[in-house]
Amino acid sequence: RRGTGTPMERVVFHDSASAVGAEVKAPLAHVALPILYDPNANGLEDERHIALTEGSSIGKRYRVEKTIGTGTFSRVVACHDSYCGQSVSVKVMKNDKECLDAGLGEVRVLARLAQLDPQGQLPIIRLHDYFYLKEHLFIATELCCDTLNTFGRHLDQEGRRHTYFTSDCIASLCHQMCSALAFLHENGIVHCDVKTDNVCILSTSRKMFKLIDFGSAVMNNDPRNSYVQSRPYRAPEVMLGMNWGSKVDLWSLGAMIPELVLGAPIFLAPTLAQVLASIVAVAGPVPPAMARACSNLSSMVMTSDGEMFEVEPKGTVVTLQPRSNVDLSSLLREADSAPLVDFTAALLTVDPARRIS
Repeated sequence: RRGTGTPMERVVFHDSASAVGAEVKAPLAHVALPILYDPNANGLEDERHIALTEGSSIGKRYRVEKTIGTGTFSRVVACHDSYCGQSVSVKVMKNDKECLDAGLGEVRVLARLAQLDPQGQLPIIRLHDYFYLKEHLFIATELCCDTLNTFGRHLDQEGRRHTYFTSDCIASLCHQMCSALAFLHENGIVHCDVKTDNVCILSTSRKMFKLIDFGSAVMNNDPRNSYVQSRPYRAPEVMLGMNWGSKVDLWSLGAMIPELVLGAPIFLAPTLAQVLASIVAVAGPVPPAMARACSNLSSMVMTSDGEMFEVEPKGTVVTLQPRSNVDLSSLLREADSAPLVDFTAALLTVDPARRIS
């Protein structure tokens, strides 16, 4: 267990029990990375970052149609693949070693998933191609439509969120996401970034969805740390520095459901302590035994009585009082579905030992 950074920025690592003191007995896998280059030139590119304007060509195969989005490590463009005549999504990793390593990790996971599901029957993004060109790693996958987050904003502008995200629609979405997560977990993969930005809509009319972006995924033998998952979707055991497992994905799925109904994340806050206070308000207190098991970080945001606090920049200690009347039944009243409330509550169970798998 290793802590780094200042007390409020500390990240706690847990080495995998199966990897400590023992050699990994599985044979090494092999992924060949194609490198595309000008055979008459060598050396670094004139520009550090590659320009991808509409109509430009990538590797004389992919024609850029539009920019889909940008992230910490990459940007994503929609392209026409001249080889197969289809539109695909191409993720371009930034020209930085950390970004390259993250991209190669995603390629490894996507290649493994393609092996495990060769027919592409599961609601998981499909790997199409990958290569290295002009000091950048490119990852091509099937092209999906909007993410849940983007589509939800469109619905809000038209005042149609509640007519689309009905309890039946959310049930269909959850069924597909649980199928995807069960497959991942059975094969020793934790997604670690389930959120509305990472679920794409394949068909709005048929209510078909796909889980995307495996850049944060971890495998069984990977060390665990307390700085995974986007903060509004981060499981309590992660925030408190506990050793965690695949159930963190189920927590994130539970955090997504009220967002689909309300149009905003329910655990959105600028600090870890405030996120935990909002979790306590909605899902109940952190069990004392759980707080004791993760004293490395819990003592920075919780009193011995289990109350949340944070230290302001001037050194003032502020006790955080969870808001009342924010239980799941009141948050999800628009959905008007008791089974949906029960299912969400089972996902948003603070103690991972009691949370459904």
